[in-house]
Amino acid sequence: MIYILIFIFTAFKIKTNMKKIFLVLAFVMLFINSFGQARADLYNYFNSTKAGVGSLMEKVGEKETDNATGSPYILKTFSLGNINGVEGSILIKYNAYSDVIELNNGDDKVFILPKDQEFNTISLKASSHPYKLFNYRDLKNEEVNGYLIEQVAENGVALLKREKIILIPEKQPQNGYGTFSPAKYERVTDDYYLQLKEKNIVPFPKNKKKLQQLFTTQKDAIDTFFESNELSFKEEQDMIKITQFIATL
Repeated sequence: MIYILIFIFTAFKIKTNMKKIFLVLAFVMLFINSFGQARADLYNYFNSTKAGVGSLMEKVGEKETDNATGSPYILKTFSLGNINGVEGSILIKYNAYSDVIELNNGDDKVFILPKDQEFNTISLKASSHPYKLFNYRDLKNEEVNGYLIEQVAENGVALLKREKIILIPEKQPQNGYGTFSPAKYERVTDDYYLQLKEKNIVPFPKNKKKLQQLFTTQKDAIDTFFESNELSFKEEQDMIKITQFIATL
């Protein structure tokens, strides 16, 4: 279709303002074609090689959360992005409560991206920090297969963030007193992790002493660094600087 338009444009020498319209239309067509091709590649891939449509599960609402206030999403709208292993761009949204990546195929149906290492990196156009799929132990020492945001990565060391939203259950009035409170989603403090050069993931250290316990042979270098830099182990920008320092050890 685009090549036909180019031919017509060349043959009839359309005026300058029409050239601009043509370029806009051509760009839109390229975008739609790319988006549609990515969708086709993804869904055809699962249908043909991943044991059918059941592998790409359609999202179904959970009854106990239907009336909850708030949102399970950090960003409530779908954003254009890319998935490792899939050509083209797709509409993506991260569900921080369920820790899943949701895909919008453009016809009001939402699907859950399987937690498969083949699709382990999800990049949103609006962000320079990708979501990556990891197997790790959380702050409760429980095994997790989930998504962490790579805040910074240098020399095999990375600062990773788990965005967190919890669901607070509804509260019924007791003994006829008080008022009913519906269930609600609530954003809570994010968890931070450190990926070391050996690829193992550990909770980000809470203080200098904990950091030195991770790098027992580098205690003096760590002391010198913090003598010259007043940094917090709770502020994200400072945690990025600490991670960049760790990458030099």
